[in-house]
Amino acid sequence: LNHEPVVAGPPSAVYRARKFVRRHRFGVAAAATLVFLLAAFAVTLALQARRIAIERDRANREAETARQVSSFLVGLFEVAKPSEAAANSVTAREILDKGAARIRTDLAEQPAVQATLLSTMGDAYHSLGSYRNARALKDQALALQRQVYGPGSPETAGGLVSLAETLSRQAEHKEAEQRAREAVALLRGTAGVDAALARALRELAWALYLQGNTAD
Repeated sequence: LNHEPVVAGPPSAVYRARKFVRRHRFGVAAAATLVFLLAAFAVTLALQARRIAIERDRANREAETARQVSSFLVGLFEVAKPSEAAANSVTAREILDKGAARIRTDLAEQPAVQATLLSTMGDAYHSLGSYRNARALKDQALALQRQVYGPGSPETAGGLVSLAETLSRQAEHKEAEQRAREAVALLRGTAGVDAALARALRELAWALYLQGNTAD
């Protein structure tokens, strides 16, 4: 009647535990709640620590990438001897050609840096109106972005938008539309990418407009 274990059984461990819980229901419930809250707190701390570590590592990678990109770009303007600087009148196109060749050889073991520089060089060629070279570099950058960051990453979406921009200038409007749609699909529903999504939508709108699809 008092939920004491009966010894005539003989009582098993489960039987004893069940009787104990019946006798101390409120205490057991309070202890279980406390254990649950402590476990939830520990899990939350672990997840936050992991998130912080991931963000720290990402920030470190981005800082190192930026440093290497800066060093590489500065190196493009170096000359063998200061006395030769006045005699070497180098055009922007020559600097880009030199840099594009070096990217493929000097940075073969650093795909993240290589992707950033290929994209940057592609934008530079685009600005000069050299769309064929721009497209080639942006295609390579996109392949590396997919490899390094993943096919569904914001970096890959940025590469798709950049390529779409050059394709539109080459009158490849249908392919530009496809690339822009891919980017929009990747970015929709992703937090913190509003500016990138706006750029992708703008590029998609431009590709549609150039095809006469003004309603869409």
